[in-house]
This record gives sequence, C-alpha cells and structure tokens, in this order.
Amino acid sequence: MSLAIRCYRARPNCILSLYTTTHPPPGSPHPIRLGSVSTKPARSFTRMSSSAPTKEWLVHVPDFPGALDKRLAARPTHLGNLKPAIEAGKVVFGGATLSKQPAEGEAPDMTGSAMLIKADSEEEVRKILEEDPYTKGGAWDVKNAKIWPFKCAVRTAL
Repeated sequence: MSLAIRCYRARPNCILSLYTTTHPPPGSPHPIRLGSVSTKPARSFTRMSSSAPTKEWLVHVPDFPGALDKRLAARPTHLGNLKPAIEAGKVVFGGATLSKQPAEGEAPDMTGSAMLIKADSEEEVRKILEEDPYTKGGAWDVKNAKIWPFKCAVRTAL
C-alpha cells in the first residue's frame, strides 16, 4: 500500500486529495483508490506566470496639507491609470483615508490614501507611487509614505 497526493487544478484554488492506494493490478497502469483520508481546498502552489508578483505591501500615502483640489483634479486620471493594474491583480484594494467619518450629505475630509499592492520589492512599490497622477499632480506626499510588508490572514470578496 502507498500514499498518494493529487492536486486538481480545475479552479483557481487547488483541491488536494490525500488517499491510500494499492499497486495497480497486472496490466493496469492506474492504482486502485481505497478511500479518501481528507479533502480540503488549498492555495495553489504554482504561479499563474513567472513574472506575477507574489509579495503584498500595505501602503499609506498622506496628502500634502490643503491638497484636496489637486487630488480632485488628478482623480479621473489616477483611477483610469489604476484599471490595468487592478485587472492584472497588482492593486488589490485602495481608497482615501479620512480625518473622520462624514455625516450624511457631508463631503469626506480626505487625508491620504491606503492600498494593498502586489510587487516584488518595496522599491517597485515606491516607483508605482512616484509615477501616480496624485504624486505628479501635487496631492500625495510620497516622501512620507509608509510601506509595510503584508501577510493577509483573512480575505473576503466585496
């Protein structure tokens, strides 16, 4: 009797199946499956592409004081430029940080931005920030950006 592990890649998550087998009957190339010990979803151990970044970075970029008009002017270009990065999975989430939760009907007081970026290095994250329309438009203070390596424990879909 031997132990076998099989990974089915029919979905983005890999299904690992652990089971015991006997040697194949004479003339048969396939082992006989005796029964499943456990089956559970697991993360795929392979990358979709060799160039896809696997490291995640939690980022906070403060706005310069009084930069709301500059932020609003750069916003359409900023969001348009993000679309390909979001579709490629490089930007996981992002949004404005606020000084407080606004009352109903009140405009939010934006103080910066928070985001989760997939990149191979902190330097790559800094380059992304420096090339963003919010930086080029004078809204983001990238010299005071905080970038932390991040390991997600819980993640849900929107």
